[in-house]
Amino acid sequence: MTPFPSLFASYSKTNTKQFITIANGNNVSIIDSGNIQLEPSIFLHNVLHVPKLANNLISIQKLITDLNCSVTFFHSHCSFQDLAMGKTILIAKEQEIVHRPKDKKVVGCKWIFTIKHRVDGTVERYKARLVAKGYTQTCEIDYEEIFAPVAKFFGIQSQGDHTLFIKHSPNGKLTILLVYVDNMILVGDDEEEKLTLKKKLTTQFEMKDLGKLKYFLGIEVACSKKDIFISQIKYIFDLLKEKEKLGCKTLGVPIERNHIIESEESPLVKNTLDDLRIQIELPMKLFFDNKLAINIAHNLVQHNKMKHIEIDRHFIKDKLDNGLIVTAYVPTRLQVADVLTKGLPTSRFQELIGELGMIDIHLPT
Repeated sequence: MTPFPSLFASYSKTNTKQFITIANGNNVSIIDSGNIQLEPSIFLHNVLHVPKLANNLISIQKLITDLNCSVTFFHSHCSFQDLAMGKTILIAKEQEIVHRPKDKKVVGCKWIFTIKHRVDGTVERYKARLVAKGYTQTCEIDYEEIFAPVAKFFGIQSQGDHTLFIKHSPNGKLTILLVYVDNMILVGDDEEEKLTLKKKLTTQFEMKDLGKLKYFLGIEVACSKKDIFISQIKYIFDLLKEKEKLGCKTLGVPIERNHIIESEESPLVKNTLDDLRIQIELPMKLFFDNKLAINIAHNLVQHNKMKHIEIDRHFIKDKLDNGLIVTAYVPTRLQVADVLTKGLPTSRFQELIGELGMIDIHLPT
């Protein structure tokens, strides 16, 4: 029974007046009944809508009968286990009622249901997340500071990528943690340190170990003894399917020619490599197919037509003077970096990926 109509996934009106007797002896009316969805695959059927109740009331006997499960009660939560599969299907935690402070508004929330897939496309699990609508708040009015629980990690935060954490053990072994929102990759050759870190993180966060890295943020990963192969084919097909473009013909030039997609930032790469203690030969070579760009980088003379690139020019000049980079000219036809930064015709694209030694493993042999 519940007093909250917003909980119902489906609803049906009752034709006759019905009443129930609550703990204080009063009779209260039943307005209607319906189904409530607890999880993507878990429903409570024939739940009564009783507006005069103060809280939700649930019958454990009816619940375990409908769901064919058993329930175990702990001091802070209860766990529901499927009798057929032996798997935990639901964990209900104890909630503490907090009174709303005076002159403060309540932030709404919303359940986000996500289906997690394996690399082969099969369903791995159903995930539900309660998300607060924080965008309804105003800084310095509704809140002054924000915080989140953190786990102390005895490593260093990379200066090249602030989501990358690295620890070098005294025995020369390495542990690397890469974090993206609520997903993370933990790799390295220090098995003891990795196990210790996992235990520390699980004390602060609810986590699930997915085992050996195979799929991360749309990237498929396959490893051999010598090589690591990455692919985004599944991610691309998922995007095409979402936009209903799977049956469309391909274009020879999918985006505007010479459109710059992204440029590499050598200092950030160097900082990351330094954090990993990977030695590189300095200065790093930057290959340009534009002689004017090289001349501007080396020339301190100001020009009115170049004010729009003044900051970038000084940045590059500083790196040149410090010996971090050195510029070199390369003809456009030999600039293999174009395959990563520009929209190219198919023939030019295939030519450059051949120069890089890249192959399409999905082509028929």
